[in-house]
Amino acid sequence: MAELNGVGPDGAPVSGVPAAADRPTDRPDVHRDDRTDDPGEDRTDVHADDLEPGTGSEPVTAADLVAARWRRLVQRLADDPGRVAEALVSLASVVLATALILRTLHPDLLWANTTPTGGDMGAHVWGPRYLLDHLLPQGRLSGWTPDWYNGFPAYQFYMVIPSLLIALLSLVIPYGIAFKLVTISGVVTLPIAAWAFGRLSGLRFPGPALVAVGATIFLFDRSFSIYGGNIPSTLAGEFAFSISLSFAILYLGFVFKGLRTGGSRGWAAVFLAL
Repeated sequence: MAELNGVGPDGAPVSGVPAAADRPTDRPDVHRDDRTDDPGEDRTDVHADDLEPGTGSEPVTAADLVAARWRRLVQRLADDPGRVAEALVSLASVVLATALILRTLHPDLLWANTTPTGGDMGAHVWGPRYLLDHLLPQGRLSGWTPDWYNGFPAYQFYMVIPSLLIALLSLVIPYGIAFKLVTISGVVTLPIAAWAFGRLSGLRFPGPALVAVGATIFLFDRSFSIYGGNIPSTLAGEFAFSISLSFAILYLGFVFKGLRTGGSRGWAAVFLAL
């Protein structure tokens, strides 16, 4: 080992002090690749496919997030094959319920460019058209209309979101078809919204699937046609009620999830606002 030889302040010779270049800076049994306090270290034994999204230095894309979620799903199914059966039962319950509802609503008539009628439905056909022709061009979602005798404040007290969707969708497809597709959206989405509520609230299998089935039974309840939510009430003109019912169920699901995990509060606020 090289030594630093010279004369000290008192003139005495100084020797035996290791040169700075030769002084040990690392323990001989610790290698650079084994240290964890080096923020710039480049571990060659870690692959990008093994990292969770957001843990590496590379920017995370949507494709990376989807791929990571897919790998976790496949791994969970491999670890517990019973999940496959549960997933298939849940999927079948939601798909069959939705198909039954659509079959009842006659899809061939839904895609026919005709004017919906029944109960108050014929009167509601006026609303989205007035919104599109008079209110939206002025940058407004509500306002006074001279219709119905001496007029009234349109959309001052009535849910405007469904009519807004109809108005915007009618720019792409015929108005009558757009009206019918939006008006049935609440009853068609209720089974999957009910299933999502079961999942978000932490119900164990087969809880979410049974909630979806129960929601479907409610839709076909014909004991009333004016209180809202079921198919007869929706076809009588209370389509805003059925749409808000699906939103309300999702809102409650995110509320329960937020109480359990502390997250998803933003989604709960969104669905409550809708």
